[in-house]
Amino acid sequence: MRAAVVSEDRTFEVRSVPDPELESDQVLVRVDACGICGSDIHMRDSGMVWPGMVMGHEMGGTVEAIGQDCDTDLKAGDTVAVMPCRFCGTCRACTAGMPQLCSGLLPTSMGLGSRPGGLAEYVTVWPEQCFRLPGGVPAAVGALAEPLAVGFHGVVESRLSHGDHAVVMGGGSIGVMVAMGLRAHGIADFFVTEVTQERRDALATLGFEAVSPREVLGRSHSPDAVFDCTGVGSVLQEAIGLVRPGGTVLLMGVVERPAEILPMTLVIKEVSVRGILAYGETYPDAVAALGDGRVETDVLSAHRAPLDATEDCFRDLASAQAPPKILIEPWA
Repeated sequence: MRAAVVSEDRTFEVRSVPDPELESDQVLVRVDACGICGSDIHMRDSGMVWPGMVMGHEMGGTVEAIGQDCDTDLKAGDTVAVMPCRFCGTCRACTAGMPQLCSGLLPTSMGLGSRPGGLAEYVTVWPEQCFRLPGGVPAAVGALAEPLAVGFHGVVESRLSHGDHAVVMGGGSIGVMVAMGLRAHGIADFFVTEVTQERRDALATLGFEAVSPREVLGRSHSPDAVFDCTGVGSVLQEAIGLVRPGGTVLLMGVVERPAEILPMTLVIKEVSVRGILAYGETYPDAVAALGDGRVETDVLSAHRAPLDATEDCFRDLASAQAPPKILIEPWA
C-alpha cells in the first residue's frame, strides 16, 4: 500500500510500504481520510518523529475485512470513525472514568509512534476503536470525530452550564473544536481570541465571534472559564488574569517549554488550572454530533488533499493562512 512516511530530513515521502497484517482479533479499515492535527506539526517540528514513521491519528474509513476471531457486529462496508487508541479498561485511570490517562495508552496509540497511523491507505485496529458513523455521514467526515472529541472533552471538564461565559484563546484547529464543543453543549456566551485576521475571518464563516487579543478586556466580563488553545507559554498567565475569581483555566495547547506564571494570582483568585488530554468518554458523542446537526461538517471537511500533498499540507497548516482543518485522502 501507499503511505506518507517520515524521511531522514523529517519531511514526508509517499512510497510503498507493506500492507498491515490483519490479526485474528482485528479489523482492517480502508482510510478514506486522515486529518492533520496541530500536535502532528508540533511533533515534527520538535523532532519527536523518526525515519520510517507513519503519522496520522484522525481517521475516518470503511471496514474492509474482519479477523476470524474478532468479537464484533461490524461488517465489511461499514463506515466508521477510528479512535486511534485502545483503552485497557482495567487500570486505575480507566476504572475511575478517566481512560485518557490509561496506563496502556501509548503502546496502542496510532500515528504517535507506537503503531502506524492513518496517512496510509489501510490500518488495522481492534473493533472497539471503530465507531459506526450516523447514516448519511461520509466515511471521510469520520476523521473529524477525533479532534471534535478533544474539544468536547475540554468543554465537559470545564463544568460550564447554560448562561455561563467563556473565552477561547487561539483560533487554530483545537480552538475551533472547542468553540464547536461549546456551541454543541448549549454554551452561547463565548468568543474566540486570535492574533491573525485570516483565522478570525475563517472563524466568522463558522458563525463564531472572533476578536484580536487586544480587544479582550473591552469585551469580556470575567469569564467563568478560559480555554488556552494557543500553545504559547506566555498566554497561560494572561488566561489566569482574565478568568473570574474561582473560575477555571483549561490548558489545551501543547507547550513544551517552561511557562512563567505568578502563583499569587492563583491564590488570591482561587483559580483552578486544568490540563486537558485527548478525550475521556466524549468520543461517542463527538461521532453522534457529526450526524445530528450540532457541528458544521461541510465547512470543516471542505479542504481535502491527496496523499502526495501531505508535505505541502503540513507546511501550509503551520501558517496563518491555512484553513482550520485539512483532510488527507489516501485514495484520491
